[in-house]
Amino acid sequence: MIDDMVAYSTDGVHWFFEDGSMVTDVVVNQELIIEFIASRRSGLSPRSIESYIDTFKRFVGCKPSDFNKRLNALGLGNSKLHHWRNLSVFCNWLVDCRKLTRKPRLPKPYIEDKIQPVVTHEQLSVLLDSCICDRDKAILLLLFESGLRLSEALRIEKKDIDFEHKRVRVVIKGNRQAFAVFQTDTYLKDWFSHHNTFELGKSGLHSIVRRLVASTGIGFSIHALRRGFAVELTRQGIPGRIVQELGHWQDYKMLQHYTKGLSFEQAEKVYRSNT
Repeated sequence: MIDDMVAYSTDGVHWFFEDGSMVTDVVVNQELIIEFIASRRSGLSPRSIESYIDTFKRFVGCKPSDFNKRLNALGLGNSKLHHWRNLSVFCNWLVDCRKLTRKPRLPKPYIEDKIQPVVTHEQLSVLLDSCICDRDKAILLLLFESGLRLSEALRIEKKDIDFEHKRVRVVIKGNRQAFAVFQTDTYLKDWFSHHNTFELGKSGLHSIVRRLVASTGIGFSIHALRRGFAVELTRQGIPGRIVQELGHWQDYKMLQHYTKGLSFEQAEKVYRSNT
């Protein structure tokens, strides 16, 4: 086998066969993951760190040359693209750090373009009627009316809320300060008149969702509320650029993806009302 190797890297660790395939001693382990995360830009959000860890824990003990095989074997569905992005960044870092001579073959996975569930205004009313306390109503309404992501909403404190102008200061993706708007303040005022935060973690909010799904029969997720925000504003005829800014989507294509739940009938209604 050694005789078949025709090239080597400067540190003598990485070898290539004549067909171009690579042999490497680099294996994903805890130390390598920690080193990678520490190398990321300052201000990396906790959400991004969690995302990297969620990906890499599935590849501990795996060589980069086997990433594609492991990725296809995990059966991750549409989340495969998310993990592929993290692995691609990781592989580029390995090359930049001279831990690999070149990036291994890692084809972009094909993802079925499904229309994801969207919470409608009518469904929201049913969900609110089934909530057991004002806190649950307050956070559901805020998520639907502001388009906030789960992690952004859970970090809100009383001092962040401007009830006069009905907007809230949040930390969004990229650890950036921004504002989000809302319309209904009744439940927010009731809750935050006696509390400083929502007093919820991710598991607590997911428990609320599971309870509401069981009691109403409406299948939804936290992110379906964000999609509902985008579809509802689009249905009202608000220009896409405005919706993009309010929901803090950096890429307009992402907004288009979120609004795929808009039906032809809804689009036609907007068209008729503006012509």
